[in-house]
Amino acid sequence: MNALERLKNKLHNVNRMAVSRMQPSDTLPLRDEQAELEKWINGDVQRELMTRDAVENAIESFRQSKRLENVSQIRMICYGCAKNFEGRALVENVELFEKLLAGVEAHQVHSVTFRKFYRGLLISYFAYDPDDASSTGRRGWMQLRTFLKNHLGTLPLGGYVPVWHTTLLQHANLLGENPCQPYEGLVLAGDWSVFGDIRERLEIGADSWLVRQMVLSPIMAASRLDDAAFKECLHTILHLLNEYSLYAFAGLKILLDRYALCLVCSPDETLKNFAIEYWGNPWLPADAHQWLCSASARKMVAHWHMRYLLDEFFSVLSGDGRIYPRRWEFWDVYSADMTGLYFALGKEVFVSGSVALANFRRNAKGLIVGLAEENVHACVMQFKHSHVIEFNRTNSSACFYDTRKGIPSFYLSRGWVEMGVIDEAELNSGNRAANVPMQLRHQDAEEMTWEGIFAEELGVTENAIIAFCQKYQCLYEDRRSQNKGRWIRPLKPYQYGPEVWSVLYGWGFEGDESSYFFMAGDWFAEHD
Repeated sequence: MNALERLKNKLHNVNRMAVSRMQPSDTLPLRDEQAELEKWINGDVQRELMTRDAVENAIESFRQSKRLENVSQIRMICYGCAKNFEGRALVENVELFEKLLAGVEAHQVHSVTFRKFYRGLLISYFAYDPDDASSTGRRGWMQLRTFLKNHLGTLPLGGYVPVWHTTLLQHANLLGENPCQPYEGLVLAGDWSVFGDIRERLEIGADSWLVRQMVLSPIMAASRLDDAAFKECLHTILHLLNEYSLYAFAGLKILLDRYALCLVCSPDETLKNFAIEYWGNPWLPADAHQWLCSASARKMVAHWHMRYLLDEFFSVLSGDGRIYPRRWEFWDVYSADMTGLYFALGKEVFVSGSVALANFRRNAKGLIVGLAEENVHACVMQFKHSHVIEFNRTNSSACFYDTRKGIPSFYLSRGWVEMGVIDEAELNSGNRAANVPMQLRHQDAEEMTWEGIFAEELGVTENAIIAFCQKYQCLYEDRRSQNKGRWIRPLKPYQYGPEVWSVLYGWGFEGDESSYFFMAGDWFAEHD
């Protein structure tokens, strides 16, 4: 006898012993459950067999004769009045739909029959989408909602009451103008179990307008909160959208547009990853059509992702690591001005079993071309008038291409155009390749560090100044309208080294980090 047979016999003997020890009273709970099952089977929850053809034939007969023949036909029409037969649902036909409701109401004295009709109309109410309907269809749907609301209290409550009926009595708000408002607070607190209960008990499909409102209503409520409260419930809402992915696009648009309006748009890694998972890379032309949010929200996510990938490149793929972050810190200041960020990676990245490298490949999906070399990696940073290449080795020079003089020649190799790094029209318009790039080493000079030399080459932008002041805790004021130039005052000057203040010198500021910096030739003795 094998192990399974021994287990089978053992379980059989245990069951026999358990039954032999049962008292008569022990079977009462089982009898109660049996009675409930019999009640359910014999109750009006059991529907007549209604195939699509039968329902369509019943509606077509009604269209032709404009008369309701019998109870069976009325019930089928009630269940099918929201279905689109021959290009139009019955709820969109004013004359016939009013006749149907009048015919249903005429059977109100027959409580069980009326409840069956009511159930069919309720199914149609949740199935018909008023937001995607003509004015006539929406008017018919609102008429149906009023009918259901007015007759809910007339349904029979004696004897057997089906689950859908008791559920609708508990959630009568579903027949109101704001059906999901009572659940918004629960959802924002992280509890949307009521959604599952309502859908299961009322047999509502995932594509129903009610499910869409259940998901989007709390999201709209969250968007009306102040910045702090909105951010506090943001991840809860993302979990909700992950559960109801059918409405992820609409919900994500609301969340991103609202986040972009926050006074402080600090990066939210979860929101960024969620958006990129659904819509692709925010700056790749191939994915542009999928980004349904505002341009400012898309730019915000693009900036977050560029900063993240830059940090990963200099800390994971290069020799800088986390202990030598100067390159990352410098390019972070310019990250808001980048229009694109791409990578050319050596074979090591594609064959290594490193988890960190695998994560980088996944996060930089659509932004990578392969190199024949083994351990050479490069990132290409695109700006308005220049493209800059940084390599994984710290002792390698950075290459600066002036795109006003032509297209960087390395773009002519396979892969860059397909990825959308440059427009194919640029290659076919006769543009010549750029000259040999300017190469700048990461080597400090006596008068300024390499960061200042790089900043002098790239120039100053408003985005870079703002990022610098936020990063290094400085006050900034632009007084050019008063012919007083621009000034920057460090709040914690001794917390940072010369590589930080050298950036300001490269931009053309003068001064001393112990007091303030001013744009050369713009600032005089007058200052606060």
